[in-house]
Amino acid sequence: MDWMLRLAESMAGLFRYDALLILGLAVGVFMLGRWVIKRDEREEKKNSAAPVRTVWARISYKRTGEIGIEPAWFLTFRAPDGTSRELRVSLKDFQTWSEGDCGELTYQRRRFLSFTPQEVPAELRYALSHPGQQLSPAMPEQPAVPAETEAQNRSEPF
Repeated sequence: MDWMLRLAESMAGLFRYDALLILGLAVGVFMLGRWVIKRDEREEKKNSAAPVRTVWARISYKRTGEIGIEPAWFLTFRAPDGTSRELRVSLKDFQTWSEGDCGELTYQRRRFLSFTPQEVPAELRYALSHPGQQLSPAMPEQPAVPAETEAQNRSEPF
């Protein structure tokens, strides 16, 4: 009988440490969840405060991935100046367009708003197919951009 009493006493101490461990893990999970929610709220606030931009772009790459356990779809858009931006899109948008499609991309910081495939003006055709290179001498120069639009484009790269 004595051995059973000693066993019960040692297990009671073990349960006390297990309870502390479980409580510590629960607090850690709660704090991690709170941090993730705050991070997402900050990101959403930054996206909402950013100006809406519309640029000519070509879809240069499509990929799928996961965010947590959810599937995610991404399109990489390349502007005529060679800069690129990867944006998360819906499955419908991902399936609608193909690599190489050109058109007007509208976005707000990291938030995809729309992509409208269009016939590319002749003056941008070369630049979109050869990103980062100067326009060919045979191609006409790009149309003039209003001063305020040019200033916005310089403040934040594509």
